[in-house]
Amino acid sequence: MTITPRVTRRGSRLDWVKFDFDLSRDGSVDPTDKALYAAIASFVDLETRESPETVSVDLNAIPADVPTRKRLAACIGRSVDTVDRATKRLEDRGLLRVHRQPDPNNPKVMLPSEYELLDHELWDQRAAERAAAREARRQGSAVSPGQGGGRMGAATPGRAVAATPGRTDAAVKDEREVEEEKGGEKTPDGRRPATSGSRGSSAGGSAASGKSKPPSYTSDQRDRYNTFVAALPAPLKALVPNGLPKPLVDAVLAATDHNSSEGRTVEQLVEFRLLPKWDKHYSRRDQAGPIEKPVGVLVAMLRRDQECQDPRCDERTNVDTGLPCISCEQRAVDRRAERAQEAVQEAPATSWVPVPRDEVGKASDGRYVQCQGPTCTLKMLPTPDGLCRECREDVMV
Repeated sequence: MTITPRVTRRGSRLDWVKFDFDLSRDGSVDPTDKALYAAIASFVDLETRESPETVSVDLNAIPADVPTRKRLAACIGRSVDTVDRATKRLEDRGLLRVHRQPDPNNPKVMLPSEYELLDHELWDQRAAERAAAREARRQGSAVSPGQGGGRMGAATPGRAVAATPGRTDAAVKDEREVEEEKGGEKTPDGRRPATSGSRGSSAGGSAASGKSKPPSYTSDQRDRYNTFVAALPAPLKALVPNGLPKPLVDAVLAATDHNSSEGRTVEQLVEFRLLPKWDKHYSRRDQAGPIEKPVGVLVAMLRRDQECQDPRCDERTNVDTGLPCISCEQRAVDRRAERAQEAVQEAPATSWVPVPRDEVGKASDGRYVQCQGPTCTLKMLPTPDGLCRECREDVMV
């Protein structure tokens, strides 16, 4: 891969970074992705949005302005694997391009990657759209004779164009607001007030007759669930159905129960339990076709594996430190030792065939060895103890 030369301005370190406006307000983006975006932005050139070239970097003395994966992990307080996953998600969103390159002197060794933020392309596109909108307003405000005039006539087109996007954006309501409007105001204990009837019901009757009563959750429980959904990356968020599916809500509340030793924060739950399972198992199923029962899949992913006895372990990682779980590592060592011992016990004894004594010295194909008995000269196939049957019986006696 050829990396083209570029001009950069690195006379002095900046005390701020340029952060994309829409990204900062997009609740569907994982907070870890935003943190990594800000960290990378602190390394790239202000104008070109590219990090320093690394073709001639000395791996034994990497300059401080080169964003290695370990440095980025230290910047956001996460592991290198987390940086890799967040980098991939930023690439998928079209905000980042990573130039990965092997060392020309040793193809098995990778040089530090060069990062290129693509946000400046989005900024150029938005600036062009704003300029076009301003030009349209200027042209619309030029009133020709006979069409009226004055301040009202000149202001109408511009005001209409400017107000439309804001109105549209303001009309978009999140799921929680829609749910609250449907059910009316809540009482102080978080429940809906009882009503005498509803649309579609006759006087003295109820439209919900014959249907199961929907589950009721407190405002705190709803907030915890909504926070969890907002923290999910786009592929997982696409699996979440509308409303409050009881199995999923209950699983989220149980997993984020801070009174339990197994309780997790939303960030820990997503990073150390959901994403590893998604990357290892379910994402492949999703590529093969749509998941038929997404709620069941999400509930299964939220369930903690009980193989490790450490309650702070998820997928062989300590959720508090981000480091490999010590208990899991020790258990893996013990398992390898047990398998090695079982292999030794189950392995069949090495077969051997003694050579008749009158044939001693006649074998020339190199397969036979001499018995290690003190006075024995028998040639035989190798045995575990180096003895023939007669010498072994003598030793046993």
